[in-house]
Amino acid sequence: MSENWKPVVGYEAFYEVSDLGRVRALFNSRNNRYKAGRILKTQSPAAKYLQINICPPGEKPRHISLAAMILEAFVGPRPEGHISRHLDDAKRNNVLGNLSWGTYGQNEEDKARNGHALIGTRNHAAKLSDQKVRTMRLCSEIGTPVKTLMRLYGVSENTIRRVLKRESWAHV
Repeated sequence: MSENWKPVVGYEAFYEVSDLGRVRALFNSRNNRYKAGRILKTQSPAAKYLQINICPPGEKPRHISLAAMILEAFVGPRPEGHISRHLDDAKRNNVLGNLSWGTYGQNEEDKARNGHALIGTRNHAAKLSDQKVRTMRLCSEIGTPVKTLMRLYGVSENTIRRVLKRESWAHV
């Protein structure tokens, strides 16, 4: 597979980005820290999405999302209300075929499709488990009052009602 390069939007004279997720400088730095053609290292802040630190001559350094940089160069400008999506949810897989502009809703659909959605016990704040939800629903079917379920499971009336109506924990 050949690697295709395009100029980084807004920095066309200084950097190029590839469809395989690499960025290279097109100039020699003033202090000879790197030469034209050098591949830049990616950085990964706490969120773990890859970023590139760029510093064209005479400007302050900037951190730019690698995924957004690739999409802008190969697909076009970010549509209003859209974000860069990793279709397989692998935050470090920045090849063009894995990236797309999309809405937050589409990104959540990707997470659900790929098994990464924070539903049920995957949510670190979950007070219930799949088994507790099943038991709660069975108890409700045989007539156990909501107030009793609240005491048993230590959750609010609203939580109990949403579970029973399958507005939450619908996957169980």
